[in-house]
Amino acid sequence: MTIGDGIFYSTLLLVVAGFFYFITTTRRWKTLGKVFGVLALAGVVVGGVVWAYVSYEDRLRPVTEYMGVELGASRADVILALGSPREESGIQRFDDTSELIQFLYYDTLVLAFIGDDSGEAPNVVTSVCTRGSSSTRPYYTEEDSFNITGGSSEDDVYRQLGSSSDESIGNGGTAKIINYKALNISLHITEGVVETICMTDRKISF
Repeated sequence: MTIGDGIFYSTLLLVVAGFFYFITTTRRWKTLGKVFGVLALAGVVVGGVVWAYVSYEDRLRPVTEYMGVELGASRADVILALGSPREESGIQRFDDTSELIQFLYYDTLVLAFIGDDSGEAPNVVTSVCTRGSSSTRPYYTEEDSFNITGGSSEDDVYRQLGSSSDESIGNGGTAKIINYKALNISLHITEGVVETICMTDRKISF
């Protein structure tokens, strides 16, 4: 305890002792009841405010950066941060829309870039997914309120993230993709175990 703490608690003790001495000598017990009622009400209000603040601070937040790559980053930003990819896919049309998509493959990551039908290569990061052993790295930093890794069970996912926004079943019912749209999270689960982790701003499905 610091000197300041000692002074504060000593003063508080003297105030409380003086208050009870005043009540005892003047016999104003009704006043004492009113004071305790006001203090109790104030305690409930302050406790409610503190609980609301702590709950707000501990809420799950959308992911916007993963493994050093931000959603919406340009191809130049990615190459500056990660270097040149080992491989690039061809440019494809995304789900029969006017958008184009292309994948860049690194040793530990697969990045998807999205773009319009302007003739230029897709240039905006729309998803970042783990690849191989990188899936064992924590999806969130230690400061966050949960920790999903490759190898986490499906039960762990639901316990930490709650109900998903949508799910997709594939591979004869042995694989599942779980999307958390509000968190920008998509998880590929095989036989009840997380296999691939993605940060994405759109739904992923089989």
